[in-house]
Amino acid sequence: MIDERVALSLDSMRRAAADAISFVAGMLEADFLRSTTIQMACSMCLILIGESTARIERRSPDFVTTHPDWPWNRIRGLRNLIVHDYDRLDMPTIWVVIHESLPDLLSKIEAIGELDPRLWPKG
Repeated sequence: MIDERVALSLDSMRRAAADAISFVAGMLEADFLRSTTIQMACSMCLILIGESTARIERRSPDFVTTHPDWPWNRIRGLRNLIVHDYDRLDMPTIWVVIHESLPDLLSKIEAIGELDPRLWPKG
């Protein structure tokens, strides 16, 4: 079983990824590129994912080591770009991340199982 704090960070990542995906559901890329509101909301989701990734890396390097197929560096790098170099942020790239990378990340997180420690089996 994974550490409770790691589980909570993974659940935060799961929720943020699902939110970003839902924000653009049914939207055309051109509409996304015109909507500053949706861009900002999705960027915040990506920041939350990056922050949770950093927490996991600090608190449980073993988890990171046992999940080498997860894009740890890319997630952290995107978070840093959004937070520190937002003027260089390329929204078409964010669109691709939301449509191609987040569903894969979501699948990886969901494959772990129940992340709410209150629902874990006792014993």
